[in-house]
Amino acid sequence: MQYQAAGVPTQRRPQPQLPPHVLERHRRVLAGILHKRLLIEEWRKEVGGAMDPSDPSRSCSGPRTYQSRLREQFVELREVLPERLRPGAAARVAIMENAMNYIIDLKNSMQYLTGGGEAMRRPSYQELGTDNVTATQLRNQREKATLKMLSEVVPGVSGRENRIQLLEHAKNTIRALEVEYQRLVEDQRREQAYSSSGSDYSTHISGRPIHGERLPSIHEILHDQSPLDDLQLPPLRMYYA
Repeated sequence: MQYQAAGVPTQRRPQPQLPPHVLERHRRVLAGILHKRLLIEEWRKEVGGAMDPSDPSRSCSGPRTYQSRLREQFVELREVLPERLRPGAAARVAIMENAMNYIIDLKNSMQYLTGGGEAMRRPSYQELGTDNVTATQLRNQREKATLKMLSEVVPGVSGRENRIQLLEHAKNTIRALEVEYQRLVEDQRREQAYSSSGSDYSTHISGRPIHGERLPSIHEILHDQSPLDDLQLPPLRMYYA
C-alpha cells in the first residue's frame, strides 16, 4: 500500500471519457424527462383553466383562459353550421345570427313535416342609440343583443347562462335538431315508398279471389313478371319422377 506524504498535492487519475453515442443517449433521455415535465405543467394549467373564470384564485396565465374557451365555442358553433352558413371565424355576431336562423329553419321544417304548429319567427330587438358610441361599444352591444335573441330560440335555457354555456347549448341543439329532422325525413320517405308500392301491387293482386275465379298455377306465377320493380324470376324447372 502506498501512502501520500502530508502537504504533497495528490495527482488525480484521468477519468475515462464516455463515447459520443452514450453522451447523446443521455442527452436525449434528459430532454425527454424535461419535455414530460413541461407537458405535466401544461396539463395542470389546463385543469386550472377549466375552473370558473370568476374564481380569483385561478391562474390566468394558463393556456385555457375564459376568452380562449369562448373562442373555441365560437369555432365549434361555426363548424356545426352548414357550409353555406359559415361566416369568417372572427365574425361572432354573424355566427350567432346564422345559428339562430338555422335553428328556426330546422324547427319550422320539422313542424311542416309533422303537419301542424305555428311557424317560429325570428326574435326582434331594439338597437341602442349610436350617438357618442365607439365601434367597440357598438360591436359589444350588438353581440349582447344577438346573444339574447339566440337564448330565445334555444330550448332549455334559463337566461342565467354565461356565453360559453349558451353557445354550447346552441351547438347541441343544432345537432339534436338535425338528427330529429333526418329521422322525420326518412320516416316520410319510407311511408311514401310503402304506400306507393302497396298501390302498385294492389293493381295486380286484388286480395282474396272471388268465387269461381281460377287460381294461377305455380308455373304461371314463376313465369309471370313480378309487379315489384320489374323483378324477373328464374324459369320453372320441371322435374319428373
